[in-house]
Amino acid sequence: MRLGKGWSTEIDYSPDGTHLAVGSSKGIWIYDVHTGKELKLLTGHLDAVLSVSYSPNGKFLASGGQDLNVTLCNSTTQESITLSLVTRIGFVV
Repeated sequence: MRLGKGWSTEIDYSPDGTHLAVGSSKGIWIYDVHTGKELKLLTGHLDAVLSVSYSPNGKFLASGGQDLNVTLCNSTTQESITLSLVTRIGFVV
């Protein structure tokens, strides 16, 4: 089974084992683990997604991107907030 489109960077299973999040150069692909079917593509990052991680209760999916943003997405509603790691004078260390 092929996961994601573009190049894949990281994967994480939801805590209940039903979904798989695949970070890629196109966004975050969410798959149904049992059927292998693509469920959705989350495209909040402006560049490649380098890391993905579900919260322990599975309600949130955190991601970090090459765009230097960290996004926290509600797994049910897909509402998200994004924090930038860049300031007006440069990178936050």
